[in-house]
Amino acid sequence: MTKTVLASTLTAVTLTAASAAFADPVRIIQNGSGVAGLSYALENGVEDYASDPDAVGGPNSFRLITRVGGTSTDAAAALVTDFSDPSRLSGTGSTSVSYSTELGQGEGNVTSYSFVFFELDRPQQFMFDGDLQTSGDAFSTPQQLHRSDWEVSLFAMGSTGNITPIMVERGTDSTRIVRDGVLTAGIYRFLVQGTSFAASFFPGRASGNVHSNFAFSLDLNDAPAPVPEPGSVLLLGTGLAALVGARRRRLAENRQR
Repeated sequence: MTKTVLASTLTAVTLTAASAAFADPVRIIQNGSGVAGLSYALENGVEDYASDPDAVGGPNSFRLITRVGGTSTDAAAALVTDFSDPSRLSGTGSTSVSYSTELGQGEGNVTSYSFVFFELDRPQQFMFDGDLQTSGDAFSTPQQLHRSDWEVSLFAMGSTGNITPIMVERGTDSTRIVRDGVLTAGIYRFLVQGTSFAASFFPGRASGNVHSNFAFSLDLNDAPAPVPEPGSVLLLGTGLAALVGARRRRLAENRQR
């Protein structure tokens, strides 16, 4: 092989390696966003029911209103996500339920969620920033139940089916969560979800209003290369010095022969 051909070959290999190294390290395997819920009203044996079935990737908003006489329920959900840049996932979601009863029963249950399965071909540093809001008035009695909550989770998906939690947060109060860390190469599942549920289970006068809102971003960037510890650097330098010394001794011996 001539020097010219060898140089060309090395250049091609170098360019290929460089292209692979600078390729997008994040690949989205599957993503989905959805809203689902129901609205129900019952009075004097007459009922009104409406639901929005879960439809991943479909229209991500609805409002369901049911009414019978003096009983009514209003349930709504909406979601907007942006996964166009795999290295920055973001979205906003909202859910709300309100009801008012005179002689009947009302119930509403809605969920807004966003999930992503993604793969990393090299370590990435992640930064999650989430603003999670609820009405904060959760309670439960035999007659009524009010609840609004949120969930954020990030799991590593093992090749043998095992799942390792990286971040799991749940709550019923408003808060802001910021989390960071380093993810190794592999497959991950990321989820953000908000839910609102409110109901009056027995005929009578009652009312309720709950909501859950969220806004989030998940940023992924190349993890910085580890910096060698001083002891490791010293050992490396000592090893190189030993190699140089051994080579010099061999050259000296060859000259003497």
